[in-house]
Amino acid sequence: MVGHRLSSITDSELVLHIGLPKTATTSIQDNLFENSEYLLHAFKIDYHRDLCNLAEVKCTGHHPLAWDLFNPQHEHRKSIDHLTVKEHLATAQRHLLSSEWFVQASFKQITELVELWQLPSRRKVVIVYRDEFAHVKSLWLQAVKMGLTFLPFEQFYFQRYKPNRSTLKQKCQRWLNNGFDVQVINFEELIANESSPGIYFVETVYNIKVDGSQWIETGKSNVSPSINIVEYYRRLVCMIDRLSSNKLSSRKTAEKLALHNKCCTMLEKVTLLLPNSPSLGLDVVQRDISQMPPYYDF
Repeated sequence: MVGHRLSSITDSELVLHIGLPKTATTSIQDNLFENSEYLLHAFKIDYHRDLCNLAEVKCTGHHPLAWDLFNPQHEHRKSIDHLTVKEHLATAQRHLLSSEWFVQASFKQITELVELWQLPSRRKVVIVYRDEFAHVKSLWLQAVKMGLTFLPFEQFYFQRYKPNRSTLKQKCQRWLNNGFDVQVINFEELIANESSPGIYFVETVYNIKVDGSQWIETGKSNVSPSINIVEYYRRLVCMIDRLSSNKLSSRKTAEKLALHNKCCTMLEKVTLLLPNSPSLGLDVVQRDISQMPPYYDF
């Protein structure tokens, strides 16, 4: 289904962008959020910008909807009156929602979602995929710089990623079984395109041509430092943790994530020339991935 394009829309249709994580999702969401008025007026594509603001934190994606439905333990989760969502979905023909948290939904939860929001029969999920080895590295970089784990890369792969690994087909099958079409976009093509990720995304999904002069460019978002810098940050935190008690224990989760992110980014600006990190086990992980069933088998 790669490259599948939408035909002209005569009925109400929902497009749900579900990630994957670390495939320019935040950059795409920032673009869609800032250009929501242009998309609505020029192409009748409604990003439902106000549905991004239902939680107490600023979101450019529709995370509040996904947190309420699929992640009730999330720190920023807020109960949402889903009658409001249904009312929004009755106001336009082309609906576009985006949150990688939707990828967590089970088959049963998707079934309930279709009924809860009374989704139109024309509905589709869009998923962006990338080379699996690059994907694992990016997940590890993000996890360390946000303080979610301080496992070495090789351990992260074997303890966290591999036990929960699922192919792209497995991720998409539960959506297919609930009446969704699936469109797959290649991440490397997305970022290699001369236009922004947001423009490439909407042009590919809707088979339209965006006027670049009307498009508000927001730039890249949530970019991780180099693997060398992140490894040094991981070692630094582990050393400090061994020498003293955790000074972050009294902070809220969101504050911890923000502080780790800031500290890791600051380390990248250090003018001292840091030598290359010792082996991270990259060859071991890459070899193990090559011996498994293909990640992209859709």
